[in-house]
Amino acid sequence: MDHVANLVHCHIFAIVSGISQIQLPAADLLVNPAQLLNLISRHRVSRTFMPNFLCAKLRRQLESGNPEYTLDSDLNLETLYVDTGGEANVTKVCVALQALLSRYGAPDDVFKPSFGMTETAAGCIFNSRCPSYDDAEHHEFACLGRPMPGVRMRVTRLDNPSEETAPGERGSLEVTGEAVFTGYYNNPTATAEAFTSDGWFRTGDLAFMDSNGNLHLDGRTKEMININGVKYLPYELDAALEQAEIPGTTPSYFCTFSSRDGSMDTEGVVVLYLPVYGESDDEARFNTQSSIIRVVAMHTRSRPRVVPLRLEDMPKSTLGKLSRAKLKTAFEEGRFAAQEQTNNEAIKRYQQKTRGSPETPEEALILDIMKQQLELRPEDEDFGVNDSILSIGATSMDLVAIIHRANKLLQPFRSLRLTDILKDPTAKGLALAASATDPLQEKQTSTHVYNPVVTLQPHGTKTPLWLVHPGVGEVLVFVNLAHHIKDRPVYAFRAKGFNAAAGLPEPPFTSLDELFTTYRDAIKQRQPHGPYAIAGYSFGGMVAFEVSKLLEQAGDEVRYCGSWNLPPHIKSRMRELVWEECVIHLFYFVGLMTEEAAYTHKPALQELNRENRRLDAIRYLRRHCDAARWDELGLSEEYYLLWVDLASNMQSLAVEYEPRGAVKCMDVFVADPLSHVAKDRRDWVEGRLSAWRGFVREGVRFHDVQGAHYTMLNREYVEKFAATLRAVLRDRGV
Repeated sequence: MDHVANLVHCHIFAIVSGISQIQLPAADLLVNPAQLLNLISRHRVSRTFMPNFLCAKLRRQLESGNPEYTLDSDLNLETLYVDTGGEANVTKVCVALQALLSRYGAPDDVFKPSFGMTETAAGCIFNSRCPSYDDAEHHEFACLGRPMPGVRMRVTRLDNPSEETAPGERGSLEVTGEAVFTGYYNNPTATAEAFTSDGWFRTGDLAFMDSNGNLHLDGRTKEMININGVKYLPYELDAALEQAEIPGTTPSYFCTFSSRDGSMDTEGVVVLYLPVYGESDDEARFNTQSSIIRVVAMHTRSRPRVVPLRLEDMPKSTLGKLSRAKLKTAFEEGRFAAQEQTNNEAIKRYQQKTRGSPETPEEALILDIMKQQLELRPEDEDFGVNDSILSIGATSMDLVAIIHRANKLLQPFRSLRLTDILKDPTAKGLALAASATDPLQEKQTSTHVYNPVVTLQPHGTKTPLWLVHPGVGEVLVFVNLAHHIKDRPVYAFRAKGFNAAAGLPEPPFTSLDELFTTYRDAIKQRQPHGPYAIAGYSFGGMVAFEVSKLLEQAGDEVRYCGSWNLPPHIKSRMRELVWEECVIHLFYFVGLMTEEAAYTHKPALQELNRENRRLDAIRYLRRHCDAARWDELGLSEEYYLLWVDLASNMQSLAVEYEPRGAVKCMDVFVADPLSHVAKDRRDWVEGRLSAWRGFVREGVRFHDVQGAHYTMLNREYVEKFAATLRAVLRDRGV
């Protein structure tokens, strides 16, 4: 009863209806929310209130298998109705919890998210189809539905409040009707500011209506974070930090907002969090802060100010919510200045022991290149030669640009390769690699041995994740994803032939069998025993399937085999991927031009290829691509030609490929298909992807992910992709 929604929806509702009610101390349920289900069943409770944070905690407890959270053997939830509100409901939490509750008879769409305020006498807008509607529509957060009788809602444009928005367009939420109050007591000024000239109440929320007329909240008008002119929603950053499961932090104790101090030209992100490490554990403090910075940098391309606080500094409401407004005010008033200073001193103390200053001109040069590439500000001088560039959100293309800029400036030193920066993504590591043996000497002594494995993330105790490259052969596409996988090592395969650019004797694969067995042997060398987890992106999905078969034939267990947006039958598509198609796809893949623009040049590329003028074809396309992007990547025309030739060669190996046999299990990730292979996702799944069912012994699971075939691992989608992947791995027991 200590929140207006619970007070009205349960307590007053029961009084008005003349029915019994059971009241429990909230503190007891916060410790063991699973006990709430037992009490609901024993007393045949038909309605209760459960905010999102409690839903999430209940889900974690039920999935943990901990005997401390035992449910009654005769648990019966047939009459259950879960009222929820006060904060955004995460759809995947509702879906997972719905599945758990349904085992005990809970009705479908048991959750009823609502929108309301004290000014509207609690809930006045309700979603009666959660989670089915939101799951089907791929909503990250559950919608809030439609108004109850007697209430109307509208969303007005931010630039013209007299006009309503179109579906999907963000604006200001306003409500009117019998349930809406008429004014603030003895405060005519606040009342005048709260109502429009035609009598609608301004809620202060940003929102949009979907095409079906359902309401979606999209932040508070006064809480938007503005970084270099780009606006971000703080609750999305909070959710990203939660989903990252960062060691050293307390779940549900993140608060992000924007602030500006005298040393900053623009607003910056501030992250407050509750640590679990000891006050004197500088290493844990540093690692925790680095992880927080990495998550925020991946979203905003900026480095936040991070401040760990004490529990008493972060009080929660009775609904379990932190007050962003109060914490921001306290921060800007300097009430957390002592904690921030203590934290900064501890971080610097640790860095003085581990970071170090450049000891050679090469280290200084590479460090400067890294800082320029990531546009680090003067206040970011604590980034040193021992700091990983991945820790502050470097993307795959940042790595490419750094390598090629360094190679231009480090002559006559040894040319750096992508594997060098992936192996040790620090200025010191790259400087050491540059001073190593010249590759031409390696070539002369025939000591070079192709190693297909690139370590993207070496840490973690869970089953390693093996990733197979798409048709372009590179591992770059997985770099952003690896940022979000912290509980297990992540290894990726890089196709044979790329090191030829450095003068090494490394011819490409000559057959699919050579490719399959090479990758299988590499897995067994690094991870001798199962269970195994293997996934492939596009072309790599076929390779993951075949490598999984080889492992299972040898008696090993593959618990996760993933095909990311690839059907089993691919030979017709492989035959379409002639050389000029590979050029087009590569230039689109690395962001040099749009897919549509690239295809307009296909006739010219075909003609140049027929004349055996492939390097001229690269030069021709360069004249029409994004010049700034070309300079940013720093790749030579000759390197692009090598890359295209490798991709074309590898995909030509599959022009006669026919899938045979079966694996135990498979998870297919579904993105928007290429326009010329399917008209939409439904057509893609039913017409092509569903054919995997004929090659899997125990069934195929399909999982929708955001984005299209070539973009599903891009920066804007990768976090949610990683969350889906983590859930699948958990469900598969790895």
